[in-house]
Amino acid sequence: MKLLRRRWLFVPVMVLATLAALRLVPAEPLSARLAHSTAIYAQGGELMRLTLASDEQYRLWLPLDDMSPRLAEAVQIYEDRWFRWHPGVNPAALLRSAFATYVDDSRQGGSTITMQLARRLYRIDSRSVAGKLRQIGAALWLEARHSKHDIFEAYLNVAPYGGNIEGAGAASLIYFHKRARELTLPEALTLAVIPQNPRRRSARHSPAQPQQLPVALTEARERLWRQWLARHPDDARYAADMKLALRPKSPAQLPFRAPHLTDRLLRERDEPPAEIRTGVDLRLQTTLERAIRQYLEARREIGLRNASAMLVDTRSMQVRALVGSADYFDASIDGQVNGTGAKRSPGSTLKPFVTHWRSTRACCIRTRYSRMHRLLSARSARRISTAASSARSARRMRWYAAVTCRRWPCRPSCRAPVCTTFSGMPGWRRWPANRTTAWHSRSAAAR
Repeated sequence: MKLLRRRWLFVPVMVLATLAALRLVPAEPLSARLAHSTAIYAQGGELMRLTLASDEQYRLWLPLDDMSPRLAEAVQIYEDRWFRWHPGVNPAALLRSAFATYVDDSRQGGSTITMQLARRLYRIDSRSVAGKLRQIGAALWLEARHSKHDIFEAYLNVAPYGGNIEGAGAASLIYFHKRARELTLPEALTLAVIPQNPRRRSARHSPAQPQQLPVALTEARERLWRQWLARHPDDARYAADMKLALRPKSPAQLPFRAPHLTDRLLRERDEPPAEIRTGVDLRLQTTLERAIRQYLEARREIGLRNASAMLVDTRSMQVRALVGSADYFDASIDGQVNGTGAKRSPGSTLKPFVTHWRSTRACCIRTRYSRMHRLLSARSARRISTAASSARSARRMRWYAAVTCRRWPCRPSCRAPVCTTFSGMPGWRRWPANRTTAWHSRSAAAR
């Protein structure tokens, strides 16, 4: 009898030890199993762009702390109120679902949040008995390897919200143009009921009644609102807000600002993060785009069709606005090519820098070039002067003078033999002292 009792005690002890070992062994983060989108924000927190994940889904992975607490609680009330207590599977819910499906001939869900996450992560078809058993096993495995916090966070990031929209982070940005932590109570309750039937409850206007939400979505939200009031009677003050009509947006209405800048930010990272914050000021961006458009319209008659510009804050060297082309979607001007990053001749751009460099290095320049002048003896200067007197070699000597003075720039007070000789040649002229280099134009020979 004692031996039998020891055996019965041995089994639960081994089970608990196995579960503890599975929990202690480091597990791969659930966020690493799926690709995610990237949201790019402006300086003021406005959304500039939301990209598609590699599997063509809008899926923005957010930590649970960055989501609205109302949304998290509403999802647990509506989907799985015993989530914090069961081991991944709720036997009572499974029995109730099986009885309703096979006896009353009315389908009723019995999956927990963990089971729904397992179906999404492992792509399990749970419509058959074998698929349901596989889903149960995967849910138990997730519960053994991950905490309730991580499982619930992953569910909120992969829950279906209609079409190619997954996760509360992407759904809040697309439907309401808000971050998940900024949702109001009506918006949070709306998003909480969509994953249970995303096809019928997608937060898009009904084709028959463009000004209203789908009836299935409205009815499900009303049921959740009554359950919410039972737990939070003080929120009855939001009853008027619940009666207001929501105006969800569609993916086609997502902002797409400063596309050349966002393209560059995405290319610079092998694996872009979920969020990228920039220093772009959308007011300056709008002003710069308008200025480029007006500039091209005023010069369209002379054939000017494309332009680019960039505004940089010189104090922090942050880009405040960037327009890479006149039209990003115009293939005739190669609109997707970023003109601000193209290589070009600097031209007069370097003049202020060269002037500043010369003013700060004037003493060093005079000392260095005076030593070079001494290398030219008076004998070499006489030879140059004699050769230059010939009519056939006058052009050649003047060009030699130009090249020489480019290498050894002179100033008005210079008395080096070469400078004295060149100053007496026909067509020679000394440049002002404020020039960085002395230059003798070839056109001087024609005068």
